[in-house]
Amino acid sequence: MTHRWYSISVASNYEKKVAETIRANAEKAGLSDSIQEIVVPVENVVEIRRGKRAERERRFMPGYVLIRMEMSNEAYHLINEINRVAGFLGPRGNPSALNENEVNDILNRASEGQIQPRALITFEVGDKVLVTDGPFEGWNGMVEDVDNDNSRVIIGVSIFGRVTQTELSFDQVTKDN
Repeated sequence: MTHRWYSISVASNYEKKVAETIRANAEKAGLSDSIQEIVVPVENVVEIRRGKRAERERRFMPGYVLIRMEMSNEAYHLINEINRVAGFLGPRGNPSALNENEVNDILNRASEGQIQPRALITFEVGDKVLVTDGPFEGWNGMVEDVDNDNSRVIIGVSIFGRVTQTELSFDQVTKDN
């Protein structure tokens, strides 16, 4: 039999604990060969708190754990009997293997999030902002363009009645109410 990817529904905020418990229980039961890999999909995100840039880890599939395993009755029951596990995803509780391409997309997103953190702040064209860092610190402006991939905004700052465009990173501006 081959190792395939499955998704397990678990209680939110217990994904890592469930993954550790699966590893430990599989080791005790002699099923560690059946379980090849366990993944809790997370990404790093950047938040601005009190004007400071802070990175934190965020689950982008809360309540789910991905597991690459060889399905057997023993492995199925070992996992289903763990506290905080709701069961495998599939019709009527019968585990159905995930599409390999879907799993690769999820794993790629997780690894991209580790390399380049994503910003949690969202700006839209027309938002009023206050510049908190850089040469225009303390000035108000209006968002004219947003580049979410690079976490940058282009804002227009009015100086002596003329609008001057400047490009800043998300952590250099805050929304102005």
